[in-house]
Amino acid sequence: MSENKHILPGVTFTGPVTVNGPMFDIHNNDHVHINGLPMAEQGVPDETPPTTTSDMPSKEQRIYRAICIMREEGVLKHLYDYAWVMAVMNETEGLPHFSSPASFHTYMANDVGVERLPDESQLRKESNSYSGQFPQWKFIKADTTEGNRRINVAKRFLNLMMKTT
Repeated sequence: MSENKHILPGVTFTGPVTVNGPMFDIHNNDHVHINGLPMAEQGVPDETPPTTTSDMPSKEQRIYRAICIMREEGVLKHLYDYAWVMAVMNETEGLPHFSSPASFHTYMANDVGVERLPDESQLRKESNSYSGQFPQWKFIKADTTEGNRRINVAKRFLNLMMKTT
């Protein structure tokens, strides 16, 4: 490895990086690359942006990419976290809606291509464990910290879906 290139798990530094405090912004920095993410996901524009809607990723590709990123980030801590993805999709215009956990499971497995999904009974159980509208969901058997984490799963999914349009 050259002395001008430093690799940490998940991040590559190819030049000088200034760190101010315990955290730093790695996005939009020419010397920092997030391993495994396309350059566009790192804040670096693609050489040729899509010019027609046929060049845009499909909704299923965007969903798949969002799920992959959330897995890499550790946002999807439990298989039941897919219930919050299903719930926020059902409440968001422009995203697929599902009549049942079974239809969500089928869509995610067959159309999107996601592996390692919870079974339908687990999705059904979790989808019956909250009330209200996103982002003010209230959870029956979860403390405030866990409730906020579940809401953040949904927020992160929506954020990634907006970034991958």
